[in-house]
Amino acid sequence: MVVLLLVLVATDTALSVWRQLAEAPAWLRLGYVILLGGTTLTATWLAWRWLRPRNRSAHKPGPVTVSESTLRADLAASHQAGIDTGQVLQELREQRRRKDSGEVFIAVYGEVSAGKSSLVRALLPGAEAASDARAGTTTRVRHFQWCSEGGDRVVLADLPGFNLGDDREILDEARRSHLVIFLCDGDLTRSQFEELSRLRELRKPVVVALNKSDRFDPAELAAVRGRIAERSGIPGADIVGITAGGREELVRMLADGSEQAETRDRRADVEALRELLQAHLDRDLDLMESLRDSAVLLLAAEKLHDARRRHLQSQAEELVRKYARRAVVGALAAIIIFT
Repeated sequence: MVVLLLVLVATDTALSVWRQLAEAPAWLRLGYVILLGGTTLTATWLAWRWLRPRNRSAHKPGPVTVSESTLRADLAASHQAGIDTGQVLQELREQRRRKDSGEVFIAVYGEVSAGKSSLVRALLPGAEAASDARAGTTTRVRHFQWCSEGGDRVVLADLPGFNLGDDREILDEARRSHLVIFLCDGDLTRSQFEELSRLRELRKPVVVALNKSDRFDPAELAAVRGRIAERSGIPGADIVGITAGGREELVRMLADGSEQAETRDRRADVEALRELLQAHLDRDLDLMESLRDSAVLLLAAEKLHDARRRHLQSQAEELVRKYARRAVVGALAAIIIFT
C-alpha cells in the first residue's frame, strides 16, 4: 500500500510538472532535461560505487592477535555506548576461573560416532559418558575430571560430533582448551580434513588419535599415519593408534543359515595416547597456556564484534521503521492534498 501511494503521488507530480513545462520556454525545458539527466547519472554512479562487489581475495587477513588491555578498553567503550557485553564478560570470567583452577583442559573432537565418549570412558573408567552403537550420543559439551600420572589435574571435554549442525559451541570449547584430541577411525575423509584444518588455523595444539587401530596390521597402520601426517601437517609423533572400546554391532550366521545381529564390548587400549598426552603436559604446558590465553582473548574479541554488529543492526532497523512511518504519513498527506 505504501509503494502504491508513493507511485500515485510521483505520477501526479510528474504530470503536473510536464504540463507546466509544456507551457514554458524551450530553454527552460532543455535545462530541466539536462538537470534531470545529470541527477540520474550521478545517483546511478553512486549506487554502483556503494553496491558493487568488492574483491575480498586481494586482502586476506593474516594471523590476528588481541592484547588484554586493548580488549578491555574496547569493552569499556562498548558498554558506555549501550552495547550488550554480557557474553564477552562471561567469556573472560570463565577464562579467569579456569586459569585460577590450575587445571589443564583437553577437548575430544571428532565426527559423530567416532568414539569420543568411549575414549573418555577408556581414559577415565569411572566417568559417566553415555556411549552406545547409535550415532550422535553426545549432544552437548560435558566435562570430566582426570589426574594424570604426572600429577596434573586434567579436565576432558567430551564434545558433540562436528557434523551435528551448528558447530560454533564445539569450536569455542576447543579454543578454550589447552590441547585437542582429534579422533578419527581411518584415513581422513574430506569433512575430517576440513575440520582438522580449521583447528590448525586456530593455532591450537592438536594430537590425532586413530581409533579402531586393531583392524590394521603394523604396516597398514604406519601407512595410514603417514598419509594423515602428510595431508594435515601434524608431526607423525603426534598421531597414535588406539582402540577406544565401546560397543560394536556384529552380524552372526546361525546354523540354519539365518543371520542374527548382536552387539559386543570392544576392548579398549589407549596407553599410547596416555603417554603422548603426558609428554605434552611435561614439555609444552607453558606454551599451551600461552596459546590458550591468546585463543580465548581472540574469541572474546569476536564476540564483542558480534555484539557491536547486532547493536548497529538494531539501530538501523529502528531508523528504517522511524522513517517508514514518516513516509507513510507524508504519502497520505500528499494524497489528501491532491484530492
